[in-house]
Amino acid sequence: MDRASRIAASKKLSRYKLHLQNVLFWGNVIWCRTAYSEKEGTAAGTPNQHTFYELHYVLGGEMEVSISGGEPYRVGQGGFVLIPPRCTHLIRPLVPDMEKFVCGLTIDSEMDFVRQALERLETDRAYRASDAMPVYVDWMLENAMTSRAGTTTAINNLLECLILEVLRQIFPDSLEKTEDRKVFENDIRIREIQEYIEQNIDGRLTGENVASRMNISLRHLNRLTDKYLGCSVGQLIARQRIVYIKELLYSHELTLRDIAERTGFQSEYALNRFFKQQEGMSIGVYRRSLES
Repeated sequence: MDRASRIAASKKLSRYKLHLQNVLFWGNVIWCRTAYSEKEGTAAGTPNQHTFYELHYVLGGEMEVSISGGEPYRVGQGGFVLIPPRCTHLIRPLVPDMEKFVCGLTIDSEMDFVRQALERLETDRAYRASDAMPVYVDWMLENAMTSRAGTTTAINNLLECLILEVLRQIFPDSLEKTEDRKVFENDIRIREIQEYIEQNIDGRLTGENVASRMNISLRHLNRLTDKYLGCSVGQLIARQRIVYIKELLYSHELTLRDIAERTGFQSEYALNRFFKQQEGMSIGVYRRSLES
């Protein structure tokens, strides 16, 4: 994605209403976008203070940071600072083409890992980004440009993963495998599964397809969906397929043959049989109920 496209994607990203909600932490997202020195007009710099955390992650170029009146220090490409609430700070770009990812957020948690990371946060230094962080930013921008079904969920998930990486970089000596983190990672995986099914339900989707896409076995996939959603992946696909079929039934321009083709059924009969098994009524009865 070239610079002009990234700027356009950032504008779209900034319009999404995002939030943090998972088993490790939760909070509100005040803003989330990329920023550019030539667009920001912050060459001189103006001190700021907010009631929330501010993440500034340099994607290209270099910036200078001073927090709470301390000595200014430089943050180059691949570095980030996380500014705590109510800390006066001054940030200015040192090159005309600097690019950074910025996010204002509140963050709360009952987990020791998150609390300890925030307590160990040092405001007079820059942290190095992990290898995954630029990928998460790129994916957020790409999702913002496509505006496909489930985009907000995808961006939310990516932002949560990015914040988790930030916390890991601040507190790298935490245990790498804790039960809390395992639950968090499974929570993210479940959302990825749901989004993949939602975006591909118009084909002949199977549990094997989903397992292959997630790079796990079908048995493990079924264990995850059963534990966190109370159903098999086949049942999850069936539920989403019914949702999609009902959406198509609202269109009077589509015949049952059209709907069968779009939802992966070989015939109208197979479509109607599936619908009746799931809903307890035929498609004809359901369609008439929409008209009443």
